[in-house]
Amino acid sequence: MTRLRLLSISVLTTGLVVAISIGGNAFASQHDVACKVETKGHISCPKGQLKGHRGRRGPRGPRGVPGPAGPAGAPAGGGSGLNLNFNEYLTPNRTKELTIGNFTIRASSDALGNCSPIVLRAGATDSRFSHGSAGTFSILLNNTIGTVTAANTSDMFTAVSENGASTMSGIVGAVTAGGVCLVSGYVTGR
Repeated sequence: MTRLRLLSISVLTTGLVVAISIGGNAFASQHDVACKVETKGHISCPKGQLKGHRGRRGPRGPRGVPGPAGPAGAPAGGGSGLNLNFNEYLTPNRTKELTIGNFTIRASSDALGNCSPIVLRAGATDSRFSHGSAGTFSILLNNTIGTVTAANTSDMFTAVSENGASTMSGIVGAVTAGGVCLVSGYVTGR
C-alpha cells in the first residue's frame, strides 16, 4: 500500500511540475490542454496543442570566430588580361574582327560564303608573330598582316609587340559548310 501511495504521489508531482512548466497559469488559461498521466510517470499531451504565443525576438548572439584567410592574389602586372571567344556564323560577305592592344585578328567570308584565311594585323608597333605548334617567330612590321591559318583549317598562334606592351595568343579556325563560314576559337591577350 505504501508503495502504491508513493507511486501515486510521484506521478501527481510530475504532472503538477509539467503543468506549471507549460504555462504557469495553464489551468486558468482559455487554451487549456488536457494531458494524461500514464504509467511509470510518463505524461502525454495531444500533438500540436502545446503552442504558446511567440514573444519578441531575443538579442543577437555573439559573433563567431573569423575564418582563415583566402588565397593570395596574382602579382601586380600578372594575369592574361582579356580572354574572349572568337566564334561566329558568317554568311556571305561578312567579317568577324577582334582587337586586343596592338593586334586585330580577322576572319571573313567571300560572296559565296566560303571562308577566307584568318589573318592578324599589327597596329602602330612592330611585333613578333608565330603560328603552329612549333612555329618560329617572325617579324610583323607595324600596320602589316600575317596569316594565322588557311581557310578550312585551325591553328594556334601568338604575337607580342616589340615594346612588350601588347600580346595576343589563341587557337582559331574556320570551315565552310553549306554556303556559310563557321568560325571557332578563343583569343587572349593584353
